[in-house]
Amino acid sequence: MMSKMLNLISFVVIFITLFLPLQSFGQDSDSVITTPTGISPEELNKQLEALSNELNSKYTAREDSLKMLQKSEIDSLTQKMSSKHLLILDSLRSAITQELTDMFEEEKKALTESMKFKMSSSRSSDSETAKNYFGFIKLLVESEEKDLFDDAIIEMDNFTKLYWSGKLSEDVQLMMAEMYEKKKMQFEALASYIKFIHLYPSSSKGDQARADLVSFISGKVNKSISEKQSQLTRIVGIPQQEKPYQDKYFAYIQTIYNLEISKLNDWTLNEIKYFNSILPDDERQPQIAYWYAKLHERLKHEKESSFFASKVILGYPNSPLVPDAYFLKATILTGKLGKHDDAASNYLIVVDKYPTHGLAALSLYNAATIQTERLKDHSEAVRTFRRLVDEYPTDTLAVPALLKGAKVLTNKVKDYKDARRFYHLITTKYPNDPRGGEALKLSGNVAESKQKDVDAAIKDYIGVHEKYPNDSEAIELLIKAAQLQEKKKKDLSGAVTTLQMIVKKYASYKDVGKIQKQIDKLNEKISKG
Repeated sequence: MMSKMLNLISFVVIFITLFLPLQSFGQDSDSVITTPTGISPEELNKQLEALSNELNSKYTAREDSLKMLQKSEIDSLTQKMSSKHLLILDSLRSAITQELTDMFEEEKKALTESMKFKMSSSRSSDSETAKNYFGFIKLLVESEEKDLFDDAIIEMDNFTKLYWSGKLSEDVQLMMAEMYEKKKMQFEALASYIKFIHLYPSSSKGDQARADLVSFISGKVNKSISEKQSQLTRIVGIPQQEKPYQDKYFAYIQTIYNLEISKLNDWTLNEIKYFNSILPDDERQPQIAYWYAKLHERLKHEKESSFFASKVILGYPNSPLVPDAYFLKATILTGKLGKHDDAASNYLIVVDKYPTHGLAALSLYNAATIQTERLKDHSEAVRTFRRLVDEYPTDTLAVPALLKGAKVLTNKVKDYKDARRFYHLITTKYPNDPRGGEALKLSGNVAESKQKDVDAAIKDYIGVHEKYPNDSEAIELLIKAAQLQEKKKKDLSGAVTTLQMIVKKYASYKDVGKIQKQIDKLNEKISKG
């Protein structure tokens, strides 16, 4: 067991290493490469290695002691143990596991606080090194050498990530937006202007940046940008407040994510990666992870989207975004991945664990659809549709669930009685829903063609006129009911009464004259006996 614990420690350290990516930036050969936290990669690796070694050493002795008991001896001892002894052993195991967990959390917290402290002092572009670096970038830009544009953009991006504040950082960010515009890279230019507005709200060049952005989106731009013009105009008009760097960066990512411009999906993924690298313990990491999963969904990266949805679920189990992550994962699984059983299970988890969540009813509807269309478990699908109606009767999906459930009962389960019961639930539970007319028509069809119950069919067809007189098929269904009365039931008087409803209620009906002639003929037959 202790070996497993030590393996767990190693796994966690590897996990931390993977999820704290170190990002170095291009500098001259004499400068020291550091991460945006101000910690060199070597120093951070040393801290992580020290943490691993310390935790391992604290439990190595205990592990060695346990190894002295051979498996056969343990098995023999276990057989001789009473249930009371086994309970004591289980308690001991739990205590050791908890002790290990508590100690690891303390060590992790200490390291995290240390990193936050080192990040708290923002890197300013007022230093002499920054000024020299800026001079080099300015030289690249002013050279007007198109072959150097890409190099200039790389250096500008490095500069803004090395130096988070100061006038030179503002200048470089604006220069980068203009450079993208020169290169006719419209999406990158758009994102760069938005980034400037968010990261440098107090800049003296703020008005210029906003004017440049308005001019840019008002010009000849890609259709997917022009379609967002009103949204972009609102972004320009909202005054940004000065706040901590991480808050500004989060707001910037949120803005470009919410634009839902497909050409910015990869850009946004890269910005999220950077945010993760400098703020791995930010309290908004669950939201960032969820956006990351959604961006992969937008890019049709099904496996990656499913993986990062799982990261939200497993990594942040107390986050309010967990049900959203389950829903996203289910949606991905039932797509190209074709894991329909798992998809239905994930949808149902949303309902079972988070019944008040806004996606609960839709999760039931989607699960039922998968059950009937993919898993061919039609009876279970009917139960799931009915569960939606029972548990979420006011949801907009309640009527569609009854309609779809009734069709499954008719075409797959062959339970015609229950199918008609589903249809009639719409007219009784939701009498003002206009789809009630369709429900009665379908119920009548089932009664006529499947159950051979002509009386029930006639009643349903006439019911459309009585309950939903404005239904587009009300007149046609009255005619159909009259035909059944005349041909099947030989009830000529009933047929006359039904046709008279058309003449009285729908006098403007284009064929009302023909209806009257038919009534006259029927009355003539009745008078002849």
